[in-house]
Amino acid sequence: MLTIPWSDFPSFSQECTLDGVVYRFRFKWNYRGQYWTMDLHDRDQNPILLGVKLVVRFDLVKHYPGRAVPPGVFVVTDPKGEIDRVEEGDMGVNTQLTYFTEAEAEAQGLR
Repeated sequence: MLTIPWSDFPSFSQECTLDGVVYRFRFKWNYRGQYWTMDLHDRDQNPILLGVKLVVRFDLVKHYPGRAVPPGVFVVTDPKGEIDRVEEGDMGVNTQLTYFTEAEAEAQGLR
């Protein structure tokens, strides 16, 4: 399990190694819709997923089979179990974007 590092900025990029592969993320706060989105790119900045809305307790990439997504599961976790909708200031404070490997996802019942 890996918690993706979060920034206080409403738009930022982050690079992470997942299952031995480097991925580049871009996170943006959508002011009009009041939600966070995630873009996922490979190491060379080729887009894999664009505009995925971050919602709590949901496998964010399961609806994208056949794409070059990491084999695990991305979930916005809420340690206290009190958040139903992610607000701008929640990420990195009250909620976290967590990546579970395939084995961890199976053990947690996420698959």
